[in-house]
Formats: sequence, structure tokens, C-alpha cells
Amino acid sequence: MVGVVSPLGVPSTTKFSVVPPGSNNEPVLIPDTTDSSMNTILAINARTYEPAIIDASGNVTFMKPIANYSMAGTEKYVNSGWFLPNGLEKEYPGSGNTFTVKFERQGTFDYLCILHPWMTGSVVVS
Repeated sequence: MVGVVSPLGVPSTTKFSVVPPGSNNEPVLIPDTTDSSMNTILAINARTYEPAIIDASGNVTFMKPIANYSMAGTEKYVNSGWFLPNGLEKEYPGSGNTFTVKFERQGTFDYLCILHPWMTGSVVVS
């Protein structure tokens, strides 16, 4: 399980641009109170936003949006990334609208939506 929002330290001089341009958003910056010339920005965790796999050894692999993945069943974490309606995903780089998984072994595989954790289910492969 990973958090959707992650605090990250960035130099105070960092300039940010909104995506898509002209959208009504801005980053949450927590000002530096220690004179380290750093701010803390609250950002979306890439391991929830983009399709990502953490294998049995803890290695992280990111995939392109709209990915196809063959699951061995030994993975620690498999994430589809965020899904947006057709057409809208092009405005938000790294997002997609489909994720296909091929199950390589039998078993019951539980899943949940990280953004809506009450949305859960199971895939039974026999």
C-alpha cells in the first residue's frame, strides 16, 4: 500500500508550471522554517499515478500508460495508474484509460482502488 500524496523537498528557487496550462491549480508548498533553502511540496506519488510494479525483490518498474502486464503472482505491488475518461488522459501526462493484466497462475487476487479504498474486488483464476 502506498499513499497518494507524498511530501518531497525541493529547492526554494524551483519554479512550477501547471498542467494543463491555464488550469486552476497550484502546488501546495510548505515554507522552510530551518533556513535550509528548501520547501516541501505535496505531490502525487508516482507509484499511484503511473502504472508501476514492485517485484518480489522490491525492484520498482514503471510502465507507460495504457499498459499490458503479465502477472506472475509473486509481485508485491501492481498498480494500473490513474484512469481518466477517453481524451482527457492526453492532457495529463502519465495517466491512461485502460490497463490489461494477464494472470500467469491460478489463484484469487484481491484488488482495490487507492483513491477510493471502499472499491474492492477479487479476480479468481482457475
